[in-house]
Amino acid sequence: MGKRYGPAGGRWLLRAVLTLAGLALVVLSFLRFHALDEDGRAFRTAPLCAPSSAAPHADCVRLETGRVTGKRVDDSGDTPTYDITVGREKAQERTVCIDFSFYKAVEPGATVELRIWNGRVVAIAFDGRTTEPADTPWLSMVPVGLLAGVGTALLVAGLAGPGRDRSIPYGLATLFSAASWFGGAVLLTVRWPVVVTLGVPALIWLVITVFAVEGSRSAPAPYGRPSQAGTS
Repeated sequence: MGKRYGPAGGRWLLRAVLTLAGLALVVLSFLRFHALDEDGRAFRTAPLCAPSSAAPHADCVRLETGRVTGKRVDDSGDTPTYDITVGREKAQERTVCIDFSFYKAVEPGATVELRIWNGRVVAIAFDGRTTEPADTPWLSMVPVGLLAGVGTALLVAGLAGPGRDRSIPYGLATLFSAASWFGGAVLLTVRWPVVVTLGVPALIWLVITVFAVEGSRSAPAPYGRPSQAGTS
């Protein structure tokens, strides 16, 4: 006969499943975030493509000549952003956001050197100056945010135990998904050192998770049900 679990054993089994599933999803979100960060930095140490290499997604930096066809300042946000439109030899022209010093130096009609990595413009050079266009990975961060939010909610629910108020992990899933998506995308754009890019989110996640678990444990049980004090 198979082993049968009593109510207490079933609660512990449920907590273990929730905790392990949540932890696995959180780890997966950090691994995906790290992969996106590495991909964003890889072009800096990648070799130049051979002149005969025409593959748009080769693991090398391809040099291409472009021409500035326009420039503008966008004042719609809290701080102005500086955009230039660049025409390319083998692709459609594109508008990119650059730093102010490069914006001042370049004028429409100027010829610039484009550095292409995996099909996208990662750097623009002109007259001894180089800028890296801001390319916030909003879409790529969506899975990371979902994994982090859902995983953290499951982890908190598992660690807090049954009979607790589930509004805390549910609310945490929504808030942490949005915060991970937005904050992670910004971190991938500013390109701080790897230890900061990964360490800051990890520390914030740990603090939030600890407070969420303690808050969920101390919250009254829903609908007047007694909390399972013996399972915490």
